[in-house]
Amino acid sequence: LFPEITDWYIGGHSLGGVAAASYSDSHADKICGSVLLASYPSGKMSENAPPVLSVYGTRDGVMDPDKFREAQPYLPPFSVTEQISGGNHAGFGDYGAQDGDSEATITADKQQEQTAALVFSWVQLLQSQMLGGIK
Repeated sequence: LFPEITDWYIGGHSLGGVAAASYSDSHADKICGSVLLASYPSGKMSENAPPVLSVYGTRDGVMDPDKFREAQPYLPPFSVTEQISGGNHAGFGDYGAQDGDSEATITADKQQEQTAALVFSWVQLLQSQMLGGIK
């Protein structure tokens, strides 16, 4: 459909991240990496799954922190986990407050800017590693 695009990434927020991790794991030949925002895989990802960038906010009141920590070993090799200080669950999107969420200490705009910067840097790192033959 888009032959000029050779490197595809997938991402999702919350339950969308669960779906993105599952798709990436079962389509490792088509995906270069996955971005999980306030999310984690539902089970162990294969060793062949592409790397994951996992980003969460320190004020997230929706995502279960124990399940998040327990899922970290489920991520494939070369995955990276980053936190956004003061960010919450809803701050990754633009849908307003979410029941059960903690109040963020940064604006949603700031959280989204930081998220975009993390994703951009991570993709650049992966691209440089792929060019160097470390995929």
